[in-house]
Amino acid sequence: MTQLILTHSEDPDGIIAHALLIRALGIKEINPENHFFARYDRLADDFGKLERRVQDVPKSSVYIADIGLNGQLAAAGGRPYACLEGIALAAEEKFWVDHHETTLKHGEALSRMGFQLHYNSERCAALLIRDIFGLQGEYESELAQIAQAHDHKKPGSASERVVKGNEIEKVIALANERLDYSTMHKLTLGLAQGKAVDHDFNLQGEWRDHVVEFDTRTVAAYRELESSIVVEEVAGLRVLFAHSPAILSQKPALEYLQTNHSRASDMYVCFFRPPVRNHIILRKQGSNFPAVELCGSLGGGGRGNGGGFSTVEDVDAARISMYTAMISAKIVEYQSRCA
Repeated sequence: MTQLILTHSEDPDGIIAHALLIRALGIKEINPENHFFARYDRLADDFGKLERRVQDVPKSSVYIADIGLNGQLAAAGGRPYACLEGIALAAEEKFWVDHHETTLKHGEALSRMGFQLHYNSERCAALLIRDIFGLQGEYESELAQIAQAHDHKKPGSASERVVKGNEIEKVIALANERLDYSTMHKLTLGLAQGKAVDHDFNLQGEWRDHVVEFDTRTVAAYRELESSIVVEEVAGLRVLFAHSPAILSQKPALEYLQTNHSRASDMYVCFFRPPVRNHIILRKQGSNFPAVELCGSLGGGGRGNGGGFSTVEDVDAARISMYTAMISAKIVEYQSRCA
């Protein structure tokens, strides 16, 4: 039976989850046509590729991990759940492993389509996969713990596992800036085969070059991010708006803003430059502002203190004012619900 895997490609959890699935399923011969890496700003397209592949190899097993089932994906195909139903009808087995609130809201629909949903809001997808498949090896366990530490890290955290996750994220960020799926595949395979990291779980070989490139180029990128910042009072909230270079998508930009501007802000809205079309809204810890719900109203989703939403067009310099005004209006609308 052919095994098809689709995971999130924009942070270490999705990439590590993919690598652990390869190991758990005992996949020895890697056919790139059976491995998919999904971005939230192109989610319908990426799942469409999976749907076409399932139809080419019917009765296959499908594994999806670290993807929040948001409004954009639910509507893909022209009617509710059309794309997912196409996948479900053609596949023999369907598994969905996730920790996003938006996925749980669609749990009944997934069950009707025959998906086995494994959900835990407190555990990242990689850690869930380790436990579901009983991966007891030190290598698999440590990779999963790195993903968990990175996924739940606090701004400025420098624990050993977070630092190792940050290094993996640098490779991912470079690839996402270029829409470079082949690098995602190569990194995932390297992690699955134990070749991308040394015995201390530090990236090695060619992957160190990616880290050096990221560190070199982001000196200017962080300056550009800083210069884009505008703090406005919206519905009694101090909202920080920023327009980030694509290389800092998704988490590096937000971590910078939280670390350096937390005292002056109650909420962060970070738009990303092309080709990235997924943007982030994050409330401050302890706030009751419904940031996840706001993102959901825009077809996106999230968990905890924030989430993301995608745009159908690039948010470039010519459009940033329009989108800032649109999000400001949404904040006013949702803040009134908290009153």
